[in-house]
Amino acid sequence: MKLSLITNKKGIPLNIDLFKGNLNDINIFNKQLDKLEIKLFNKKSTIFMADAGYDSIKLRKRLNNIFCKLIIPLLKEILKIKIKLKH
Repeated sequence: MKLSLITNKKGIPLNIDLFKGNLNDINIFNKQLDKLEIKLFNKKSTIFMADAGYDSIKLRKRLNNIFCKLIIPLLKEILKIKIKLKH
């Protein structure tokens, strides 16, 4: 089982759901986003912070269409490669 939680910037839960453990993180997020999308339409600066498991062009486009932004920190391995390329 996976527990997925979306909170506001104060840590107050907006959506909590349980999913089968074999579901992809992006599919889980899309299911939760379907439930939250109406609430998010009127927000001017909704930002989702997530790990690399949520990074996809399709998800970024969906969020962009409802005026949301996805922030995903770079993996340490990618940062190491970029640093090596600069030197």
